[in-house]
Amino acid sequence: MVNNSTNRYVIAKGVPGFSVVELLVTLVITVLYVTIFFQLYTLSDTVTTTTYQLAQADQITYRKVQQYENRSFASIPVINGSTPTQVEDFTSELPTTLPAPYQAIVLTAQMTPTLKAVTVRTTYGPAGSAQQVIEFADYVQQSGLGR
Repeated sequence: MVNNSTNRYVIAKGVPGFSVVELLVTLVITVLYVTIFFQLYTLSDTVTTTTYQLAQADQITYRKVQQYENRSFASIPVINGSTPTQVEDFTSELPTTLPAPYQAIVLTAQMTPTLKAVTVRTTYGPAGSAQQVIEFADYVQQSGLGR
């Protein structure tokens, strides 16, 4: 509305519409919601990726333990008596989606003449607190599997 005496615009009371303050408050609240949503989405994506990698490595490691459990007692190699020693490196079976460096090995030991220990270890990610280690171990008896 124009005030004719001074040619200035005056805000008339009772005129429908939004004030500038209301628009700014709405804009600030919208920006906050979008920022929070984006942060939650990013966090969710990171957690999902990490969980997927852990599930992949866990599945491959457990499958290797099962392969050794299903072998005959005589076919499980032992190199250094009762000291766990690496007998297989199956790093090539790990998916390349795991963060480098990664390694997957099988260790065996002869605990007694009729008992062998099998340990399967998968390690991935940078050294330090971000490194993930998955390890399954089992005993195989000459007469069968013992857990």
